[in-house]
Amino acid sequence: MMQINIYSLKQLKHFIYIKQTFKKRAKLGSNLLKAPIQDAPNTTSCIDNIDYSRFNAETSKFIESFEKTLKEKLPNINLSFFYSNVNIVTINEIDETYDMNEKINPAYFQVDYTDKILDCRINYIKGKNDHLSHEALHLSTSTVIDNKYYVGFKQSLTLNQKECTIGKGLNETYTSILDIRYFKNNTNDDEEPTYMVSRHLVRKLEEIIGQNTMEELYFNADLKGLINELEKYNTLDNIIAFIVILDDINWYYTHFNEFDKENKNNVIFFLKIAYKYIGDFLVSTYINKINDEIQNNNADSKELAKKLKKFIVYLACDNSMPLAKGIKYLHKAKKIEKKK
Repeated sequence: MMQINIYSLKQLKHFIYIKQTFKKRAKLGSNLLKAPIQDAPNTTSCIDNIDYSRFNAETSKFIESFEKTLKEKLPNINLSFFYSNVNIVTINEIDETYDMNEKINPAYFQVDYTDKILDCRINYIKGKNDHLSHEALHLSTSTVIDNKYYVGFKQSLTLNQKECTIGKGLNETYTSILDIRYFKNNTNDDEEPTYMVSRHLVRKLEEIIGQNTMEELYFNADLKGLINELEKYNTLDNIIAFIVILDDINWYYTHFNEFDKENKNNVIFFLKIAYKYIGDFLVSTYINKINDEIQNNNADSKELAKKLKKFIVYLACDNSMPLAKGIKYLHKAKKIEKKK
């Protein structure tokens, strides 16, 4: 028997509020931060020399292995931020008990800065050094220019004594993807539960952008460049809304255990809608990219339609798209297939 979802009045009000919020964010576009999205910082050449005397034997071994992996597996990416920061970072083992149900992170990266990075630290709980590579990726993509902090796809700046941030959800998720890809030997996603659902979505974003391009943008701390790539196939307002909703997903996920039972249900309801919004954005963007390739590059429409169908089915099976939307997009894929 088909299951029918019957929403309470409270849920319907919550649903309407969320949809209105998404629309407002889409309209706000780059004014969301009350300042434009910043251009990528200029990368400067650095001497690739690491002062290992600052670290103990275990930490030195980790840094040496981390650097080797980056050079071997990502030979064309920018390492200037890594070499700038690795000689000022402090890596500390904290003697605390880790409980995944508490707010304590197994490892975290902190930065103090004014007009430049003054100090940075990676702290990890004893026995949890397997989380170091994720934090070291943050170390490798961090810089400060004109009091603006860049780390991967996240940007922060202070306006009227308030910190404005955009891209945290995308940055944490993509950092997790790269950590699994290059430092965890493509571990099964189920073994890395943090950012698990977001990873499914951001991998589809990478499919649109291209793996090499997206990795290069990440190590250049170039959120603006990523937005420019997406603007080929969607509007700036929709792109900003997509990034900000990923930020919301990240915030609600990391603070989930702080809510009481009733509000947890509301958060789950919000997340379901947010994932579907993102799924819709990804498919519509991918369709625009495919149409562009067919029109300008005389690409094989049948082959591209086949890829599109896989893309749609993946998101539909991942519950990131309403069934009706999935069917609608599959019809569009059939139309693309018939193009010459």
